[in-house]
Amino acid sequence: MKVAPLVFGVAIMATPCFADDFKTATYACERGARVLATYVPEGVILTVEGQQVALGQLRSGSGVRFGNTGTSYIWWIKGKSATLDWVAGDNSTRIYDACKTE
Repeated sequence: MKVAPLVFGVAIMATPCFADDFKTATYACERGARVLATYVPEGVILTVEGQQVALGQLRSGSGVRFGNTGTSYIWWIKGKSATLDWVAGDNSTRIYDACKTE
């Protein structure tokens, strides 16, 4: 699995945040996978297969979508469900589908 660089994390650390600014949820996905999502004012920090990935919020027609410009993971939540994709240019690969909050 490819891991996006944690460039976004620098901006998070430079901005003062308080415990009330963070919301954490654990998602159970297919194949027994778990994704920990920590929602912060600037976006989300995912823990996927032992790696941390920081994503900013993107425009979305439905639900809330997070990712970065260029090659990136895309974390898309709708209600209590989420999906995780890897996007590189015009190519998109679904990594986890039907993730549900625990």
